[in-house]
Amino acid sequence: MKPLSRSNAPMLLERLDGVKDALLRKITVTTPTSITVEFSVQDAHRGFDWINIAFAIEEVSDARLLDERNFKHADMSEGISLVFEAESVGLASGSYNTLATITEAQFYIIGRSAKYEELPFEE
Repeated sequence: MKPLSRSNAPMLLERLDGVKDALLRKITVTTPTSITVEFSVQDAHRGFDWINIAFAIEEVSDARLLDERNFKHADMSEGISLVFEAESVGLASGSYNTLATITEAQFYIIGRSAKYEELPFEE
């Protein structure tokens, strides 16, 4: 996995069209303080072919997760937000600018660091 920072997150989100209308594939709690979320998205760098992308949030301090049976009901029309504040990062469905408002999202994760990995498309 590659580190995700305040400086490279906007470029990644632009390339993936903000993860708008993506398909939520997996939410995996790998440890009590590490959560990975995987989406299927179209990648502008690959001629808009579909790929899967996984975001891992480490040292999680707060989260609202969806049960797998509710993935198909996840509203991804606004994509995701990656919010970096001080020593924290938040990932949430929808459009948010602060960690305080991110907690209003349908699902969110707040932690200390983030990483991402591009994966082959898989349903």
